[in-house]
Amino acid sequence: MGTLLSDLKNPDKKPLLAAPLAELSHLPLRLLIEEFGGCDWYFTEMISAGALRAASPYEDFYTAAGSLADRTVFQLAGSDPDAFAAAVERLLEIPGAGIDINMGCSAFTAVQKGWGIEWMRDPRRAADLIAYLRPLIKDRTLSVKMRIGWTADEGFFKEFAAALESAGVDFLTLNPQIKKESRGRSGDWKWVKLLKETVSVPVIGNGNIIDSETFAFRAGLNGFPGFGADGFMIGRGGVARPWLFKRLSDLQNGAAAGFEVDLTAVFDRFTELLRLYQPPEFYPSRLSRFLFYFCGNFRFGHRLFSEVKKAGRNGNEMEAAVRGYLNRHPEERFSRI
Repeated sequence: MGTLLSDLKNPDKKPLLAAPLAELSHLPLRLLIEEFGGCDWYFTEMISAGALRAASPYEDFYTAAGSLADRTVFQLAGSDPDAFAAAVERLLEIPGAGIDINMGCSAFTAVQKGWGIEWMRDPRRAADLIAYLRPLIKDRTLSVKMRIGWTADEGFFKEFAAALESAGVDFLTLNPQIKKESRGRSGDWKWVKLLKETVSVPVIGNGNIIDSETFAFRAGLNGFPGFGADGFMIGRGGVARPWLFKRLSDLQNGAAAGFEVDLTAVFDRFTELLRLYQPPEFYPSRLSRFLFYFCGNFRFGHRLFSEVKKAGRNGNEMEAAVRGYLNRHPEERFSRI
């Protein structure tokens, strides 16, 4: 199939993947992560299949992969199989590694549209979508990102996963939460182990990997048993600390020592990349979303983000708030991890 699938099937390799996150996993963030040493594979933020089919004006920014195209998976969301098929045809016209179907998003607006976890109501319908798309995708990977389900029903969970495998999915990513659980809660990774025991395709674990300790616990390092995942997807931890992938890769390779990060330089580079690769209209919302997590690196980060919010949609004022904080607290500029 491709290098991504080969990596996941290699028992000696546990790939690190950057998660799809709305307004966060855009090309600027992926490039910033790559400059720190990168991860194995990148997922785009959720792309509307219908909008892509309609060639909406901003879709080129959602599908932009730049120099990372051969390690980029495009994630699609929608409710109409024909819209998915048309979107796949458009994605095959540009370089990329794979296509992922979002069957796990539980955001209110997504569920109202029939996207995301709405697909987890009916295993047969979800499997029919995968079977429909499978021959269209050709030599790229076809995957699904899912949750436990609407409830913690082990029988339904296994039936759903088995149906996707039978339909031709190449691998599955699991965020081990049910629909109603908030993003801030830690998922129950025993479901990752159960999924691994249920299907023969590779399984990626996703959820609450925010530092070396949480990664070691989930990956089975430092004496922990682990949960059997073939790879690890990291989301918000990698937004707050774009260097986290490099640190975790070092851990997997036996490097115990950490390194120092210049937070001012990280912020400056992120804003530079954001201006280079996103339209001006996107700048305030993308900067604010990034800072919601990045401010967690500072002792008084909650106060700093309050200042950021007061700036409204003024990107320059948001930047000034961050630089003002760092000028007042030069001792926080460098972080050792």
